[in-house]
Amino acid sequence: MAFAVEVIPDSDSLYRRIHRSHLTPEGKISSAAFKDEQMSVNWEKYCDAKSCANESSVAVAALIAAECRALSQTVLHAPVEPDQPSGPNQAHAEVRGRKTGAISTKLRDKANTAWQRQ
Repeated sequence: MAFAVEVIPDSDSLYRRIHRSHLTPEGKISSAAFKDEQMSVNWEKYCDAKSCANESSVAVAALIAAECRALSQTVLHAPVEPDQPSGPNQAHAEVRGRKTGAISTKLRDKANTAWQRQ
């Protein structure tokens, strides 16, 4: 294993890529962007918001680890090794847990736009 799995501190930011399909007609981020049970994010310790974006990202949203945990979500560092698909990515983490409509909405409301395509 090339990357050690670490504990993500409560105060750290987690970056979530936002695809254009997750924007409302008004241009706001939809709660649908935060519904995956194993929601993929990138930990600020190993990347910044802009570097988390890819060619299909229109924005990157930032969530605070403690706010995710307060919604009964588990925040785990899950680095992608160099020999794995989409690897290497030392920043990769997951926000795991059942996300009801209410939880997805709360995650969306707590998220801040950290980067936006110009």
